[in-house]
Amino acid sequence: MAVLEVRAASCASPAPLPNQTAAVLAVDVGGTSLSVQVLRHCLHRYRAVGAGYFHTLAVREDGHLFAWGQNNGGQLGDGTYQSRATPVQVQGIAGVREATGGLDFTVILKEDGTVWSVGANNYGQLGDGTLVSRTQPVQVQTATGPLTNVVAVAAGGHHALALTQTGAVYAWGRGGKGQLGQGQYQKSTVAVRVHDPGDPTGWLTGVTAIATGYESSYALKGGAVYSWGDNGHGQVDPTDPGLTKRNLPDLLPNLPTVRKISVKWNTGFAQDANGTWWAWGCGVWNQIPGPFYSDYSGPAALALNNFASPLVAAAGFGTLFLDQGGQRTVWFRAHDQNLVAYQSYPFAASFRDAEGGFTHAVFLDEEGRVWTVGENGDGQLGDGTHVDRNHIVFVAAP
Repeated sequence: MAVLEVRAASCASPAPLPNQTAAVLAVDVGGTSLSVQVLRHCLHRYRAVGAGYFHTLAVREDGHLFAWGQNNGGQLGDGTYQSRATPVQVQGIAGVREATGGLDFTVILKEDGTVWSVGANNYGQLGDGTLVSRTQPVQVQTATGPLTNVVAVAAGGHHALALTQTGAVYAWGRGGKGQLGQGQYQKSTVAVRVHDPGDPTGWLTGVTAIATGYESSYALKGGAVYSWGDNGHGQVDPTDPGLTKRNLPDLLPNLPTVRKISVKWNTGFAQDANGTWWAWGCGVWNQIPGPFYSDYSGPAALALNNFASPLVAAAGFGTLFLDQGGQRTVWFRAHDQNLVAYQSYPFAASFRDAEGGFTHAVFLDEEGRVWTVGENGDGQLGDGTHVDRNHIVFVAAP
């Protein structure tokens, strides 16, 4: 019997994707018996993923943004406050390049370099000049007009950062721990430029990457990491015995030349020029593998010798390790060792992007498919359930 496969032209792969089933029909065409396989799902490809603390985001190739998980602040942007266990489209916005999330809000970077946000706004974390929460995206403003020419965004618990084409950094939202880098501890409802560490009257320049912890901020400049904000877990300066919070950027000590940073909650990771990953900050929930199971540790090099080319993404109570080659293995370590006990999941595809939430993680494979793992109480895994998963699951995003 010949086999004929029928699929829509927009399908990402001619074969059924994992977690999908196919209907098989027996038909007779001109006396010839055929088995016709009809795929149940024909899905778009995705080009970027992001994670809030309890919600998840994915940018489709056509620039539309989808979200799922917790929605208590309206952070899913679908016009409601209803949490979702499957992806919904964020309303009123297109041309999206990337998106990320904080505790109860979402920050969106468009292809045109403008920044938008949606969700809770009690600390000004939407950056629109108000304290009004929103269920559909609004544009982030500065004191003189819209924030423009942005190339990257990052979201903390209740604050956000933006990096411009010229290497300047802007911050907005909650500032009680100094995380806005203004030399004071006040919130800001509009984006304000972060000050220079050596000159409080000047501006931080030459930055190539940014990251945020829950109440801390980070900038990569000339291979050095600058940090400011809360230091209660040593996440800004683990060598400070007083764990003093900082309201201006300061050099994070004892790191080699760095090319990439990843931070979530109170734990930071940096990759040096040789590909080695370093970690510092909170380790009490085993976010940092090895002997560093306590606060104020690091920076210390991680022994990831079993990874051919690891990609590390911080999560709130866990850490995601992706092997981008070799065995193509996903590792996820979370605080609940009954959920995920630092184990590997062999997988047939390689990955190009990942971000950790508080106790879950999302990643994007080379085929443009979205996967998740971890806790699922708010539907943040996007698999239509509220069941925690200790293995990766496929997200049937529209």
